[in-house]
Amino acid sequence: MTHVQWGNVPLAVVEKKLETDFSGGLSASEAKRRLSQYGKNVLEKKRRFRLLFLFLKQVKSPLVYILLAAGVGTFVLGEYTDAAVISIALAVNVGVGLLQEGRASRAFESLRAAQKTRARLIRGGKTRELDAEELVPGDVVLLAAGMRVPADVRLISATGLRVNEAVLSGEWVGVVKEAETVSKEKVSEIEQPSMVWMGTLVEEGFGRAVVVATGEQTQFGVIARALEEREDKTPLERSIIQLAQFLALAILVIVALIGVAGVFRGESLFDMLLVAVAVAVAVTPEGLPAALTVTLAVGMEAILKKKGLVRNLLAAETLGGTTIILTDKTGTLTEAKMDVARVITVASLLNTQENKEEGIEKARLHLGNDDERAILAMGVMASDAFIEWRDGASVVRGRPIERAIISAGLTHGLVKNVLLEQMPQVDFISFSSDRQFAASLHYEAGRKRRMFVIGAPEHLLGHSSFILRQGEQRYLDEEDRMRLQRFQHDEGGRGSRLVAVSFKDVEFSSFSKEITGDDRELLPEALVFGGFIVLRDPIRRGVKKAIQIAQRAGIEVKMLTGDYPTTAAWVAEEVGIKAKGEKVILGKEIEGLSDAELLSVLKRSSTFARIPPHLKQNIARVLKLDKEVIAMTGDGVNDAPALKSADIGVALGSGTEVAKEASDLILLNDGFDVIVVAIKEGRRILDNLRKIVAYLLSTGFSEVIVIGGALLFGAPLPLLPAQILWVNLIEEGFMSIAFAFEPAEKDVMARKARALQKKVLSPRLRQFIILIAVVTGMFLIMLYAALRAFEVPLGEARTIMFIALAVDSIFFSLSLKDLGIPLWRINIFSNKYLLFALGTSTIALFAALTWEPLRTLLSLEPLSFSFFGMVAIFGLVNLYIIEGAKYLVFGKEKTR
Repeated sequence: MTHVQWGNVPLAVVEKKLETDFSGGLSASEAKRRLSQYGKNVLEKKRRFRLLFLFLKQVKSPLVYILLAAGVGTFVLGEYTDAAVISIALAVNVGVGLLQEGRASRAFESLRAAQKTRARLIRGGKTRELDAEELVPGDVVLLAAGMRVPADVRLISATGLRVNEAVLSGEWVGVVKEAETVSKEKVSEIEQPSMVWMGTLVEEGFGRAVVVATGEQTQFGVIARALEEREDKTPLERSIIQLAQFLALAILVIVALIGVAGVFRGESLFDMLLVAVAVAVAVTPEGLPAALTVTLAVGMEAILKKKGLVRNLLAAETLGGTTIILTDKTGTLTEAKMDVARVITVASLLNTQENKEEGIEKARLHLGNDDERAILAMGVMASDAFIEWRDGASVVRGRPIERAIISAGLTHGLVKNVLLEQMPQVDFISFSSDRQFAASLHYEAGRKRRMFVIGAPEHLLGHSSFILRQGEQRYLDEEDRMRLQRFQHDEGGRGSRLVAVSFKDVEFSSFSKEITGDDRELLPEALVFGGFIVLRDPIRRGVKKAIQIAQRAGIEVKMLTGDYPTTAAWVAEEVGIKAKGEKVILGKEIEGLSDAELLSVLKRSSTFARIPPHLKQNIARVLKLDKEVIAMTGDGVNDAPALKSADIGVALGSGTEVAKEASDLILLNDGFDVIVVAIKEGRRILDNLRKIVAYLLSTGFSEVIVIGGALLFGAPLPLLPAQILWVNLIEEGFMSIAFAFEPAEKDVMARKARALQKKVLSPRLRQFIILIAVVTGMFLIMLYAALRAFEVPLGEARTIMFIALAVDSIFFSLSLKDLGIPLWRINIFSNKYLLFALGTSTIALFAALTWEPLRTLLSLEPLSFSFFGMVAIFGLVNLYIIEGAKYLVFGKEKTR
């Protein structure tokens, strides 16, 4: 279907172009034909065999490539046992990855299933209800309060229709809709009042509309199609690729050097190939892919318990390196709803020389005196919202502002039904945007009839001549009027919405007798101005504390909102994002700036208002070019491209499906504090990954030093490939995976974010790995030389070297629990999984030495107990030296 701006097209032409009937709708047969022509009203996903896709995603890991090459090498050499063990390791790595990615996918699909929309429509002259995905262009649908709009529709008729378009515009205040055609020049397509968009929410009123676009042709679909699969690799992916490239180069260089040494010694080709395989197996951290996957999966599960769904494993680690959070306002920092914050009487306002802002510490309305209760009661009676009771629970129906007033009254014992029994309602004029007030006429025994009025403050102030002060009506002079207007202006600057409350005693018994015809739009003069009801979108509990934690961790928090600058400024100051006096930057001020100019603004500003979606995306792009790691929040369809462009896209659980599709993290409870929890978990993951890498590479390179040293001195191989594989996969494998469960270190959120923007192999960690590898390797060479000097048989010598290597890896794991403090100050019981792994590795070592079939498979020999004592002493001495190396490299600092 060609694109048409239907809001500019007269209804008669719309009906003709869509070949439909506005009164009776499409026939069932025509709807079936159009469903075949246009397809279902859904956003189509790229079709792919999910299991195959996940499998290929796992095997694309560079470290898996190295394992695969080692497996092929051992198979070619006829070492089928080694090849089988490596194949099992590959299967475990891929299987764990498939399991965890699949779990994340299933959790996300359950969220999608929960969002199915139903639609009410007219077909064949009859009203029906069916799944929204069955809608086609030309269908006539019915809209009512509380409904999610099922497709892009053009209004045919509307009565009091107000639609919340926050999913598209980011603004939480509903938009009035009407069927009138508007010329193309007046407003943009998205702002056409006669158009209602898929996914938006009907707040009040009702309407009849015709479907003009479904599925990918809707505004949702246009944005969804613009989203491309992210090609940027995460910091962890880049680090792992660099690590794999480094290991591959190291293997080639070491094998080449050993090969040259072997040629000079006249070694056979088979022996040299066996040495090459042994070196490759020693250097390759076979347990790393499985440990990496488990570490990320454990982190993902921990974040899920805190109400955050991580959609892919690698995103869990990226969170730990976040340097800037770009957050929306509505729904993330605030609750995205109207709430009565305060009731202000004229007397209390004018009696106070300085009206001080109470702040968010006063989280819920508190009525301090009878005058405040009276003002709220007037507001309740002048509201046309109502309370619906269901199974003993109350549900308030009506427009957002009036719902908030009724709810506040209900909380404070001012129930509308009870108030109306005390002061029966005689007549009522409901609120409209044109008249800007609502009025309720009541009979009060022993008095004249009293009219209560609520509405726009400037409108009611203009019609008020008196104020109620100290129980008496006094004339409203210009000085007091200006003070009231100044209060209105100041409160608006704090992000509040104000409803004015006035009243007047009257003689008439109905509005129709006093105010008739067009005059019903006019407000009577000489009202008594009572006060203000102050409403706000409440700030979420815990947000301010979460932002403080993030800032202490060196993470900048910037707010990007489509809302007005005064509201943005107040919210940003209250939660601690913006400093007092700091300027709020408007979208139009940064539109068209160069990257350098925009970056300069971003570095000195924290709060941005009236920011359209394309600017959010551009801001994320420019910050990423400056080497920042960006987490961005959003919930609307319009936020999806920006979420996709950030390092970590964060969607609200209550947000749109398109935003969730584009995100890496979904906040199931919409809370900002979940982001900070996820960042903390990401830092724990990063710490543990570094421990795993240090553990596996240092032991691997120590094995290479032993093999190279033996070859250099013309000695036989001190360890066979199968023995190395056993140590790497079984002894070290259990221990490395157990590091995934290490708890967060106490200072994990005290470190500056910039310090974490390093590769997994940071310079200090590389120094530590090299130092440990050299020290341990030299100790092992000395041990092997001593065994050769005492003419210990080769089989027994290899068995002793096998035990020494295994014991060393077990002891070393305890030292790595915390790189910042010595072993004797580490709580070794803080990780029960590591203790279990230690016990399992010890049992596995005992089995390898005592169970005949396994001992034969590994070419091990029985030993006397004296050798075990010697190995234990060797392990303890080496551990002491490792602790010294740890202090030498890291000292007392916590920087990795």
